[in-house]
Amino acid sequence: MQASVLKYVRTHSLFHAGNRVAVAVSGGPDSVALLRVLLELREELGIVLFVAHFHHGIRGAEADSDRDFVRTLARENGVEFFCGEGSAPEIVRQHGLTLEEAARELRYTFFARFAREQRLQRVATGHSRDDQAETVLMKFIRGAGSRGLSGIFPQHELEDSGAFVVRPLLCLRRNEIEQYLRQLGQPWREDATNQDLHHTRNRVRSRLVPLLEQEFNPSIVQTLWNTAELARAEEAYWAAEVQRVLPLVLLPGKPVRGGGRAVETAGAKSAGLSLEALKRHSLALERRILRAAAEQIDIHLDFDHVLAIERLLEPGHPNAKQVELPAGYIAHRGYRELRFEKARLLPNKEFAYDLSVPGSLSVPELGTIIRTSLDNRTGAPEEYNQAQFIRLNRAETRFSVRPWRAGDRFRPAHAGSEKKLKELLQPLHLPQEQRAIWPVITAGARIIWVRGFPSPPIIFEGAGEERLLLIEEVPVAGGQSQ
Repeated sequence: MQASVLKYVRTHSLFHAGNRVAVAVSGGPDSVALLRVLLELREELGIVLFVAHFHHGIRGAEADSDRDFVRTLARENGVEFFCGEGSAPEIVRQHGLTLEEAARELRYTFFARFAREQRLQRVATGHSRDDQAETVLMKFIRGAGSRGLSGIFPQHELEDSGAFVVRPLLCLRRNEIEQYLRQLGQPWREDATNQDLHHTRNRVRSRLVPLLEQEFNPSIVQTLWNTAELARAEEAYWAAEVQRVLPLVLLPGKPVRGGGRAVETAGAKSAGLSLEALKRHSLALERRILRAAAEQIDIHLDFDHVLAIERLLEPGHPNAKQVELPAGYIAHRGYRELRFEKARLLPNKEFAYDLSVPGSLSVPELGTIIRTSLDNRTGAPEEYNQAQFIRLNRAETRFSVRPWRAGDRFRPAHAGSEKKLKELLQPLHLPQEQRAIWPVITAGARIIWVRGFPSPPIIFEGAGEERLLLIEEVPVAGGQSQ
């Protein structure tokens, strides 16, 4: 066994001479065997060993006994012992994780802190070839690409610690590990929760893998191991390719009206991709670019999200559409770029205010004031097309300000006919938050004014005279509504 572990360690450069190594020992057979084999190899590898144990607050007295067992094991082998503790059930209640996820999060947080405090370079864990097979199978069942099917890596960086987690026993089957301990006469602890079939991994381990071995492929563990090895090599290739291509597709800053780009403020979380540059690449690379760009701002896309973005990018797809992403983000397609950004809360689309004539109305949702006045001239300007006059009885008409709605129609001055407001607004390419509250003024059921479009002359009739209604919209001083 020592020879197999030594070969694997050297093949993957898991340790370097002089490394200070914490061996994560739970008390189970894998971690106990890991400690014993590293004790035998430490002089040849030139490493310094410590034992690290974490109490998850799950199994009461049984977990206390595990801790005492590991402490005794460390003392008997002359290795310094360190222990951390936390409450995985409390993390489950607070964050909605599974018990397994909560325990792992607590454990790795402890390892990272321990590595920083003790200036460790490596944390060694006892994952076996069987653990690898179970992980690949679980990833496949849930749906995974080459990254997920890579399973457990021989080593990976331990976040915020400068250390690496290494898995020297990934080359061994679980039965080899237990046979090694029996030969040494070394006892270990059994975790009762490993028999709890509520946990997916336990069902995969005790039911699915044996079924596959008996009914389909006696070498299923080796086959899944091979799958992980192949997928890991594929993923390494694609990761390097994405690292090379991504800077050529990413766009700096944010687009601004009139062209050009603005530098984003510190802490802003958004990313833009050139549609032209993105579409130069194969579908396989395009999908990886999308995921990598999203991960730069801590968005983790599953395959369904990637497919939704692909549909957004299809030729002929309507412009200015978006896809909802995790953590309150959206993918928004513009004319030249795809942007990942936080979804903005749209303003209230349901506002409606009565408007006095003459009078002044502050509209908080718009940040503007709408003023109405009456022209004292009789008649109307001759340059207007008389047929387009809007004639109203001031005493009998109620005026209001509201956002436009689907189905609204309006006839701007000098237009040949009424048009749907949706069609009138389309060429303006308005941001969604502005489009949602674009204001109109109604006289009864009729729209007589729309921001940005010239209105026909609005004439008040009565008492033998005609007066012209004038409407203007001005920003609130200082940019805030009153």
